[in-house]
Amino acid sequence: MNKKYKLRTDLPSKKIGDSVLYQIEALINFGDVKKGDLGGFIEGEWNLSHLGNCWVYPGAMVYQKAMVSEDARMCGQSKAFGHAIVSGRSTMDGKAMIHHYAKIIGNAMAYGRAIICDNAVLSGFAMVFQHAVIRGNSRVEGEARVHGHVRISGNAFIYGEAEIYDYVEITDDVHVYGEAEVCGLIKLAGSIRAHKKAVISGSFFISGDSTISGPDEIVMVTLFPEVTQDEI
Repeated sequence: MNKKYKLRTDLPSKKIGDSVLYQIEALINFGDVKKGDLGGFIEGEWNLSHLGNCWVYPGAMVYQKAMVSEDARMCGQSKAFGHAIVSGRSTMDGKAMIHHYAKIIGNAMAYGRAIICDNAVLSGFAMVFQHAVIRGNSRVEGEARVHGHVRISGNAFIYGEAEIYDYVEITDDVHVYGEAEVCGLIKLAGSIRAHKKAVISGSFFISGDSTISGPDEIVMVTLFPEVTQDEI
């Protein structure tokens, strides 16, 4: 196999915990990378495949057992570590981080200060950005958009063209899909199903086993004491 980059052990390295990271240099032209271009920092060749157009751009870091492959891109000051996988045509940018056993695949994007961790999966054309955190066994896929200070965890599943933003927390076995929109100071738990053109907004804690659909704004479904931004 012909190598497409090398580690520049002669240049200043970076130390993060027990990991020593080295800057990479392209050995051939591929994608938008030219021979001789300096990239970001990796710990070893196990972090970045020599196949495809995948690349770690200046400022980005990949270390521990994390792997970037296929045509994936690590841009900005993004980081991948732990056993994370960044593959397909996915993109990490800004100060986004992925770690533990999380995956970003397909054409998905994570940027801003987004965090993908634990066993979470971001796939399809989904986008997670700003300060959103996707964790647990949750999945965000399709053309879903998750942004703001949103927290997705448990076995939650966000897909279709759903959009989640503001200070929303979604956990347990909640599914939000179709063209559903969730925003405000909302916490969804239990086995909620929100889909079609449902709009959930305001300041509520919704729990239990409910199906929410339709074009009208939801104002009360199994309403619990109002949650505050600090609680979320």
